[in-house]
Amino acid sequence: MVLRCLLTSAACAAVVSRGVLDDAVGLLQTSQGADGGTPEERTAEEGTPDKRTTAEGTPEDRVIANYNTLADSRKAGKADAAAHVAAYQSVQDAIGRVETLSHSAHIMSYVTDLEGSPDLHGGGCLYMPSDEAWAQFYRLVEHPYPPLFAELIAHSYFPNCSKKALSGEKRRTECPNGHVMGHDSCVKVNHAGVGHVKGLEVQVFETDRHVGLPSKWKNHINTLWGSWGRGLIMQPLDNLTHRTAQDQADTPTTMKDKCSKSWKLPEVPATKMLVVPTQFVVCTAVPFHKGITRDMLKDQARWMTSAYRGRSTYTKMDFDHEELPQVDMQIEFNLRREDCTPTAGDDCYRIEFVRDEMCAKHAFSKKETAARHNKDPHGLFTIVFVGDDQSGVLGMAEFPQLVMEGNKDLVVRVSILGLRTFSSKNTELHMDTHYDEGDTAVHEAGHALGLYHTFEGGCNLDGDQVKDTHPEALPNFDCSQKNSCGNSDPVHNFMDYSPDTCMSGFTEIQKRRVWCVFENYRPHLFHKSLKVEEDNAASVSEPAAAAASEESVGAPAVTVDEPDVSPSEGGATEVHVHVHIHKD
Repeated sequence: MVLRCLLTSAACAAVVSRGVLDDAVGLLQTSQGADGGTPEERTAEEGTPDKRTTAEGTPEDRVIANYNTLADSRKAGKADAAAHVAAYQSVQDAIGRVETLSHSAHIMSYVTDLEGSPDLHGGGCLYMPSDEAWAQFYRLVEHPYPPLFAELIAHSYFPNCSKKALSGEKRRTECPNGHVMGHDSCVKVNHAGVGHVKGLEVQVFETDRHVGLPSKWKNHINTLWGSWGRGLIMQPLDNLTHRTAQDQADTPTTMKDKCSKSWKLPEVPATKMLVVPTQFVVCTAVPFHKGITRDMLKDQARWMTSAYRGRSTYTKMDFDHEELPQVDMQIEFNLRREDCTPTAGDDCYRIEFVRDEMCAKHAFSKKETAARHNKDPHGLFTIVFVGDDQSGVLGMAEFPQLVMEGNKDLVVRVSILGLRTFSSKNTELHMDTHYDEGDTAVHEAGHALGLYHTFEGGCNLDGDQVKDTHPEALPNFDCSQKNSCGNSDPVHNFMDYSPDTCMSGFTEIQKRRVWCVFENYRPHLFHKSLKVEEDNAASVSEPAAAAASEESVGAPAVTVDEPDVSPSEGGATEVHVHVHIHKD
């Protein structure tokens, strides 16, 4: 199927029918504009419709957003900040009473404490999507950058129930009662409840599609449809065929493969190890990105190896009553070239900085801009760090079971906002540090090794094709206890969307699936990476050496050879050691 090769990661497996494509078209159309309230609540016309940004990047002509945020309330004093939070809690309570708005309630809870969360002042109308609409959204915008949910609220809230959103965008009025207007279609709304803000009412409506989206997500969707929609984007929604509820329930969200029967997968022998030759490419729009160093990238590789060896750190929560799964995947990521002697101009690491503005800005919506830097898809596991992302995405990857080995599309893409220590070391940029540990690369590498999201397929027991992960309805963006499918949601699993400090490990069956998928669908790289028995000790990668030195319970005995000393960048001295791990 041609479309499979054009989509990315989870979307590849999810968008497998014309019905899903139709739903995606509707999401795009309604996210580009909507009216502010039901017809009975509308006020007089406030101006002509504004021009929208097109896929080609035509400048917008709209009212510039100018609204207070939680940061402004905190500057004003504790009372204002408390009132801001209380308003969100009141609205969240109203949303939470509607079963089909559970994910919107979660999003409101997440946004509440963000510095950029908009002030819901003066009373008005808030339009929040149903759980089904959210499921459609995640098929198109995989791994969204969570702080942008604050902007989504600003686009979805209409003070005084007028036609102008808090963000400044104006909407048209061409819909029947019980609907609001999108770009080319009407969105059905149902009254869900009432929240209270400083004595005034916020009318909350459930919508069957998104009313407003941040500009980066809209542009991302626009670009995707410009690539594989072939004109469908502008067709009126009523002209498209929609799936029935039963059709949607019967449509698989993942593709079955040789490793799908997870209960039959064998254990990975303790004598085997995968030391994966890895390369990092950093795409920048300028000649040199001062916020990223080679040492940061080396540290990212070490962190990935620690995570895949079951040594990741995490913050234990009050609801963690049992030991969390932190399985040793027996996988390491090796950035260092073999048979290379470091010199002043070559540290022997497969790290490359490239000036490529299209890759730096649009690698998530135009994957070919990243794929062209994957020069050895047979022999290397390639991760491209996106230096100036305009899609609002943290990371994406291709499933090896859907793309033939040797295809340059087999590349992992990670925003520098998810690069280890980037946000914390560039404090002048005032970025969110919840994604600063480096777990975005761990998560996306999981996709590139065959793992689906833990929320794949919702409450379908075999949604992620791994029998020992609890199913969950939709992704989690905080670290709190939820039971969306009856059992506790796997918020600590690397394949959810939790903050980095919450993520801790993989499960045993996830490990078995990774080994099965890697061997069956990337056999050349698998056998190049495979180390067995006696040659294990001599082949442990440089990232593993750093990980092995960390204190851990039940760690094997370690001996270290005499170090090799070589010059490094900045005049510093770099020490390389050979580590031997002795197993009982």
